[in-house]
Parts: sequence; structure tokens; C-alpha cells
Amino acid sequence: MIIDPTVIVADYIIQVSTVFRPKTANILGSFHVWKKGGWFGNADELMKFCPAMGCKGLFSDSFELPDEVVDKIGKDNIDNIPAWPKKYQVMYENWFVSPVMCPECGQIEIRENLPDTYGFNMEALQIGERMAEFFSLLGGTTDVYMVRTKEKSLFHKAKDMLHGSDYRFSEYKKTLEQARERDCVFYPLKSIINDTTNGSDLARRFKALLEA
Repeated sequence: MIIDPTVIVADYIIQVSTVFRPKTANILGSFHVWKKGGWFGNADELMKFCPAMGCKGLFSDSFELPDEVVDKIGKDNIDNIPAWPKKYQVMYENWFVSPVMCPECGQIEIRENLPDTYGFNMEALQIGERMAEFFSLLGGTTDVYMVRTKEKSLFHKAKDMLHGSDYRFSEYKKTLEQARERDCVFYPLKSIINDTTNGSDLARRFKALLEA
């Protein structure tokens, strides 16, 4: 099937947050994966990661009733838990303390213990390769959002100023505002498809964005 990039809509967002560290070979940062909530009403869902070293397994954290149950109780009662069949009320009550199995490596973990952040300290190409792996794992229907701090350790500096003996609110506020400044790049799915239709390496496309 040929995908038309002008009409396709991504189901997920891979967020790549990196820390400004000049003159270092490795890039420090983290991945977050968001499942889009749809066009109307629902918020995006922050996915959870498998805690096993090197695994890229992902978990949805939201509880969803089967279609046949929704049909039985009516859509108006989806958020009315007492109207659910007792079986699903119990499942929902124990949802976050229930064990789950990673679909990639088979590790079992309690749902509430799953991390929602995937940290890294790697070279740009390694990060690009990991991004491409997540992209493939999510079915290739993913936007990418990159966020990079503009200066190093300003949040730590602001915290030190807040608790220092010569604390001045104006200087603290200025430093905090500088710490919040980010370089942000949104790379939509349609652009990813256009940029790779000629066989371009996806990991190297991501690497180029990281180093820009």
C-alpha cells in the first residue's frame, strides 16, 4: 500500500528532550512517547516503557472497555464506573497494581512501576537509530518533537540562587526564565515520509536534526 503523506495523520509523538552540553561526544537526554488522544476531547496519553535494559517495549496506561461492553452500557455511561459490569469495575480498581508482560522481551512488571521516561547518554547516531526503532515499533505513524535546552545547568543555578544567602528575586526570575528557553523542532509524519521515500536512511535523518 502506498501511503499518501498529504492525508495521513500520526497516531503517536516521539518526544526527544536533550540537554545543552557543548564539546561533548555524547548527548544527554530522554525519550517520551505520547499516544494521541484524537481530534476532539481526549488528552494525549503518555506511554510507559519496559524497564528491562535495552528493551524498547511500550505499554498503554489507559483502561479501555471492550466495544461489546460499551455497546451494552451505552456511550453516555463510559465514565460512569458504577454502571459497568462488576467484572470490569474490579479490573479497573486493580488496573495500576496488576502485573503486565512486555510484548517485546516478556519481562513481567507491576503497571504502576513502569517508567514513563527512557533516558540516554549516547552519540547522535545511536540516538537516531533508537528513534528509528521506536518509529518502526509504533507502526510508522509517528510525529517527532525535539526539545533542547539552550544553556547548561541553569535550573541548578536558579535553585542555588533561591537558597543562597544573597538571594535576589529579580536575578532568580531572570535565570529561571533563561533556563526555560528551548530550541524546539516539530518533524511531522508527512515530512518524514517525504524525506525518506527515495530510500534515505531514517536514523541519519534524525541524527541530522539532533545535530542541527
